[in-house]
Amino acid sequence: FAEEGTIQAIRYDVRSLTVARAASERTFVLAPNCSVTLGGATVAFDDLRRGDTLGVTFDDASSVSPAVTSITAQRPPDPKKWAVLIAGAVFDDSTVPAFPAAAAEAARLQQVLTSRYAVPTEQVVVLSDPSRVRLEQGLPDALPKAGQGSQLLVVIACPAAADGKSPPVIIPKDFSRLRAAETGVPLAAVLAEVEKCPSPQKIVFLDLAPIVTTADAAGPSSAAAQVDLVRGTRSRP
Repeated sequence: FAEEGTIQAIRYDVRSLTVARAASERTFVLAPNCSVTLGGATVAFDDLRRGDTLGVTFDDASSVSPAVTSITAQRPPDPKKWAVLIAGAVFDDSTVPAFPAAAAEAARLQQVLTSRYAVPTEQVVVLSDPSRVRLEQGLPDALPKAGQGSQLLVVIACPAAADGKSPPVIIPKDFSRLRAAETGVPLAAVLAEVEKCPSPQKIVFLDLAPIVTTADAAGPSSAAAQVDLVRGTRSRP
């Protein structure tokens, strides 16, 4: 037997859930070997949330609270959520090491944001291997639309050039190590654009692989250290 509906209540301690159907509700318990998927991926029962839509299968239709043998769930998109992913993996300057993890991370994160975090697919903006112009223009172009929502996530996964003294710059695809200041995009400028977005909740995740721009430079060793260099250049925390 099978039924579909929306989770109205869920109890993780006793592994049960109440599902709203067309004109009624029904409570189910989990069979010991119940399989659970969310957005097509196998998950734990504890990953389900109230409001998820789902289909369940069970064997005993006469039971008041049938034991379900499988749950196939989807998380409805939340139109108030937006995400911008910036990933730099390959570069024209052969002295800049490739950052393949950035591309893989962006693809995986995009899937997780839509299936688990309820960001609508059309509201995930991805800038993959952007040039300097594309990065400087693409982010400001995307943010006004994101400002219509209540939450904005910005993920930046790419190398960043720093000499340990000046604020770091994000490395676009057409970056030149010999002209770092002219061809990089200041991290401070990117964060300033995010701050302009009217969305009431803005979250920025930085996955920056630091590289030094000169042989005798000692650049910051982490994304946190690079942000520390930026703080002193901004008008507010």
